[in-house]
Amino acid sequence: AENHFVLVWATPGRPAAGAGDGCLYATPLDDSGAPAGASVRVDPAEPFDGRPIEHVRVTHDGYSAFVLWRRGIDLFVARIDAGP
Repeated sequence: AENHFVLVWATPGRPAAGAGDGCLYATPLDDSGAPAGASVRVDPAEPFDGRPIEHVRVTHDGYSAFVLWRRGIDLFVARIDAGP
């Protein structure tokens, strides 16, 4: 049976101009924990405003991964399809 492991990670963003925005990424993992494919950006880049990406949760239904997170008072959810 194929396992569905995923590592979800964030880049925090920085206040300096051109230093990068905060983004959330997901990387699929194989049974040994090694990357099993390319990382994908889960959310669009957000300009740094001091609100961190936090309370990240991941679940799956066998076909798709669902990522939930909070940024300030805003709540988000994204679905990542496993493919055909």
